[in-house]
Amino acid sequence: KILKFSFATTSTTTSGDPMVNSNGSNNNNHTHATTTSSNPNNHGHITRESIRNSVLAGYVAGSCGLLMGHPLDSLKVLMQANFSSTTTAGNVTSAATTTAMNNGATAQLRSMHTAAVVQAGNSNSNLKKRSLMNLYKGIGTPLLTAGVMHSMNFMLYDSMRRLLYNCGISSPSSRNVKGNYCYDDDILYGVALSGGAAGAVVSLYTSPLQLVKTKQQLMLWSLRQSLVGTYQQGGVKAFYAGFGAHCYCDSIGRAVYLGSYEFTKREIRKSKMGEALNVWERMFSAGVAGIICWTAIFPADVIRCRIYHSMAKASSCHIPSTAEMARHIYRNDGINGFFRGFTITVLRAGPVASIVLPIYDIALEFLQSY
Repeated sequence: KILKFSFATTSTTTSGDPMVNSNGSNNNNHTHATTTSSNPNNHGHITRESIRNSVLAGYVAGSCGLLMGHPLDSLKVLMQANFSSTTTAGNVTSAATTTAMNNGATAQLRSMHTAAVVQAGNSNSNLKKRSLMNLYKGIGTPLLTAGVMHSMNFMLYDSMRRLLYNCGISSPSSRNVKGNYCYDDDILYGVALSGGAAGAVVSLYTSPLQLVKTKQQLMLWSLRQSLVGTYQQGGVKAFYAGFGAHCYCDSIGRAVYLGSYEFTKREIRKSKMGEALNVWERMFSAGVAGIICWTAIFPADVIRCRIYHSMAKASSCHIPSTAEMARHIYRNDGINGFFRGFTITVLRAGPVASIVLPIYDIALEFLQSY
């Protein structure tokens, strides 16, 4: 009888008027909890629906961002890797020719030709060599895996935010919103922590993909050439060359990226007296976040790219560490060496970021409505 009475009392409390408890008194303290429980996708609990939605939304957003941003990413990689400020096209061609004659390797001849062509000058041969199709070199593997990668990343990010929210992390204004935790109801360090943790986990998967893609972009290699060449330099361990720099980019980068995005959106919403953001305002917020993110991680990205480039050119099995490459860049180019290609990266970051996160938001909202 006691159990039946308790169950009946609980049912009356939660299913009736949220402002009145079983005794008929005011129940303001539970208004927020009752409101958020009306939609399982909006409160802080991790459900099968929430995982499904974040996976699907992340897949769509990641694929769209890759198709738009890969050509500019190729330009960034070429500018970062080729070359130090004291290197000339003649020196590169001569060095590569000598290597090719000694080794008799067609891959080295291709490296010689590519290195001579992609100098930072504005020669017509450079423009002819790097056509739009060339700039899409290396997109095959990311295109097959980008959706899965972003799905995993956003799923971990969304689940972490829900977990932190469910553990009691909420903003001071949480009692004034309708439980839409993804946009209003958790504090920013929870957003940044969730993004950083998700990026750190996914970096274990993305590090080999990034290395293979970069080699294809730099050397115009096929997927098979990049995979075989990397494995011959050190087995499976070689695929994680420069992992320190890569993990920094994926973890700190995602923390800054997603935290800046939410901060900018909330500031715009405050200026609009709480009105919902339109698509253009979301795109602006995402573009700003992308620029801030790349500014924070760009030196590490240069180090990572230069490690991959040194592996592609080297005939030995020695793979420089993150610290070794950082010292090498500073010794040869100074601080400026860590920001080679920064302009093209900023130009790329704004448009690509302005597509990815708004698409994720809109897709997630659409899926949550069902």
